[in-house]
Amino acid sequence: MESSRIVILLQQYANGQLDAAGQQELSALLAGDTELLEAQLAELVAQTATEGLSPLPDNWQESVQAILAADALPGMTSLPMARSHDREERLVETIEPQPAVSGTATRRRRLLSARYWMAASFLLVLGTAGYIWFGNPQPATDTVVQQPVVVTDALPGTDGAILTLADGSQLVLDSLGNGVLTTQQGAQVLLQNGTLQYDLQADPQAGQQPAPPQLLAFNTMTTPKGRQFRLLLPDGTRVWLNAASAIRYPTRFGAGNREVELTGEAYFEVTKNSRQPFIVKLTGMGEVEVTGTQFNIKAYADETVATTLLEGAVTIRTPSQQQPMQPGSQTTMLPDGKLHHTPHADTEQAVAWKNRSFSFKETDLKTILKQLARWYDIEVKYQGAVPEKTFTSNLSMDTNLSEILTILRSSKINFSFENGVLTVQ
Repeated sequence: MESSRIVILLQQYANGQLDAAGQQELSALLAGDTELLEAQLAELVAQTATEGLSPLPDNWQESVQAILAADALPGMTSLPMARSHDREERLVETIEPQPAVSGTATRRRRLLSARYWMAASFLLVLGTAGYIWFGNPQPATDTVVQQPVVVTDALPGTDGAILTLADGSQLVLDSLGNGVLTTQQGAQVLLQNGTLQYDLQADPQAGQQPAPPQLLAFNTMTTPKGRQFRLLLPDGTRVWLNAASAIRYPTRFGAGNREVELTGEAYFEVTKNSRQPFIVKLTGMGEVEVTGTQFNIKAYADETVATTLLEGAVTIRTPSQQQPMQPGSQTTMLPDGKLHHTPHADTEQAVAWKNRSFSFKETDLKTILKQLARWYDIEVKYQGAVPEKTFTSNLSMDTNLSEILTILRSSKINFSFENGVLTVQ
């Protein structure tokens, strides 16, 4: 986890712009590695002068004691934004780590410590107004005018994901370094150079036999907006998960089909095993069956579902149809449930995101902005009808949003961007 990510999420919450996925990410971050959290927030305190923020007083630590006085540790809740002079206090009261396990003094101390640093970070994130309210004993008659900070650009996304284990506990993968994260059913769960892996060799007996169906444990990897991540499944299958996506999978495959569930977008390189077909289930839409192949599935709720095959062979199945596919082809699921097959598709365009590239070829504006919204973690609003324009361009996903908008503006489309909201005028 980068300290800047916490700042971004706290700012979005303060502005009432943090969606459910962002709240989940923030909650998991604050409940994660407390020592790392403390170190990074302490760095924020040290950087206040260089960042142009009003420095906190020497006794700033005393200013947050009231926040720590509460005995309960409720989970994150959402409150409507009130008057600016009491917003900071309400925010500090409503964003806290998840409840501690009762009876564990060490865990409680860690949570209190996390709350302490979180409160300090609010003073920084909310700026001078928060400092005045909590830490600067000004007379009641004094008036301080705080100019709101206007964010006019958005940084590109990066690697990151939330891993939800079978027991419901969560790990923020971009906050962790290489090494063993946990052990499940005899398999070590490892993080290695930005890829989550499962090592069955840690328990030879676990690796020799498939898990009985009743003993299967399922994990879920979720990428919020602005995040991508990689996964190496227990059978050796490689998965690239795009932003705003989730994949549910067993920590060990059983004796039957190898089944996973997908929402959003992912690229698969499936380990061949003709005795155990690999099946990707698309919630409420059908499934994709393969034995060993490379393919991409885009299954966002607000877009047409599309499967693009690069190597091998797959079969698309819905309740009423099935469509075999050959390399270089694409099959889409139309709104009426019917399948549309394109024998010769643009496979490079379909998988460009995997290589951190936007590939637009006669792509309409609304489709482009959906991709930008997911990658830059922004909201898109339209004033009036959506301009009927298409674009053809290959752009790096590692550039700031402003550079992309400059190119789009060349087609006489007006945009305004402020505090995470892109308005098409």
